[in-house]
Amino acid sequence: MTSPGCCSCEGWGRYTFPNSHYYEGEFFNNQFHGKGTMVFPETGRFEGWWEKGCCVKGTYMFGDGLKNDDQQWGYCTESDRRLLSEIKEGLKPAGVHGVDGRAAAHEGANV
Repeated sequence: MTSPGCCSCEGWGRYTFPNSHYYEGEFFNNQFHGKGTMVFPETGRFEGWWEKGCCVKGTYMFGDGLKNDDQQWGYCTESDRRLLSEIKEGLKPAGVHGVDGRAAAHEGANV
């Protein structure tokens, strides 16, 4: 499939945008309609339900696996302030900071 406007697109298919993002799912009357996924390579994906070309509900999954669920958002809340890497891999020992796990240099800083 090259474009929803070029032919009669119905059923399951894939539409790739010029920026390499793509929708894969159901089409009806040349529009995204039904269950489908909008994929943003290397940054995430949105899985949801579409009606007449518009998304009506769904869930976004970030590239690192963090799921954004607007009904049950459990990340970085008042009761649990951990980063996703800390949730997945546990807390690092004192003195180990940052995403790469290296100790931060605090030369001349009063910490």
